[in-house]
Amino acid sequence: MIYTMKKECLKKHFLKEPSKYEKNLVEDLTSNVFHEWNDKLEILTRICDYYSYTFRFYSDGRLVLQMVNAKTKDDDSRWRGKDDCGHLEYFSIDAMLIDWLDELKKNEGSYKFEEEIKFIEKLQEDIKKVVDYDILKELEDIRIRMYNTNFDQDRIILSDAIDLIKDSEKYRTGMKVIYESYEEDDDYEGADESDDILCQNCRTLVARMDDYEGMRPAYCPECGTKLIY
Repeated sequence: MIYTMKKECLKKHFLKEPSKYEKNLVEDLTSNVFHEWNDKLEILTRICDYYSYTFRFYSDGRLVLQMVNAKTKDDDSRWRGKDDCGHLEYFSIDAMLIDWLDELKKNEGSYKFEEEIKFIEKLQEDIKKVVDYDILKELEDIRIRMYNTNFDQDRIILSDAIDLIKDSEKYRTGMKVIYESYEEDDDYEGADESDDILCQNCRTLVARMDDYEGMRPAYCPECGTKLIY
């Protein structure tokens, strides 16, 4: 995906591309939700530019869109159930992109959103494959209530299902990596550049402290767990 809006954003803030200040700009625009420009941000800014919206992130990942000057017809402007101010709030950028999918598909303007539609449809398919975490909580509660009852065999089957869901969940939400220090001093605090970074799930060495951020893998090459640094 060519980041045309990234270039415009840098230009708007009087920065050249590439810029050493790009990371700071992205973190400022997204309240540290993102640290570098990516496909989701590119599509978000394309939508906001075309439909005249501004956006604001919260540190917990929530995203708010505010209409500036609607380009759609009056009878089309309520397709998302927005209020009179055109204020839209989403719990994540993923939810926002999926919510706009139908609007992008029916767009009859000069700009065709083929690339954006294809990306969002893929995102939607990936999300559908993931079991909702609320279901996992419900299964845990049911298993607890089954303890010391006549449904012991069912409880065992349920336990296997829960373990399977937990196992798949780590690939979506991720697990924090382990920073393993070679310093033997008990009073030592911090990390040395030669220290290892391990996958918490299988303890595979995935990176070193002195590796650049772009060099660190997003997923463990051994077990596939999403890595949170």
